[in-house]
Amino acid sequence: MNPAPLPFFLVRDLTPQDSRSSFEIPFRLDRDAERLEISFSYEPKEFADRKESLRMVAACLDRSGNDRTGAEEVAPQPESFLPLSNLITLSLDREGQYIGCAHRHDPVQFHRIGLEGSSPGFLTVPVLAGLWRLVVSVHCILNPICRMRVSVVARGAKESS
Repeated sequence: MNPAPLPFFLVRDLTPQDSRSSFEIPFRLDRDAERLEISFSYEPKEFADRKESLRMVAACLDRSGNDRTGAEEVAPQPESFLPLSNLITLSLDREGQYIGCAHRHDPVQFHRIGLEGSSPGFLTVPVLAGLWRLVVSVHCILNPICRMRVSVVARGAKESS
């Protein structure tokens, strides 16, 4: 994928086949800036099919051996794992330098990166011109379609000297 110019907005539909994968979103910043702002969301968050959720949990418990408990152990109840959720997370780097990550369960997120302060999980760094990269980690998609939206904007672009 060629680096996108800023600002950019991406909408992508993900499916269960995308689970346990990741993809890169490279972007180019043409001049230094005061901060980057990353907006990220996906929906739906929860998998609403209760019957299928219980079936999936029971199958996982069977595979993990949790159905074989000792006399003093109580077998976990599949209902205690509900609701099941989709999970997508982000990380950010610039020209090979790790900047941070947002491995959160929140389906709506907003992150700032810059010298004046960065969102939790991200380093407080100068926002320098160059090639940046968002990495989207698709941990689990249970719904037939989960729509992801991401935008990146540079604020306070600085003039070249």
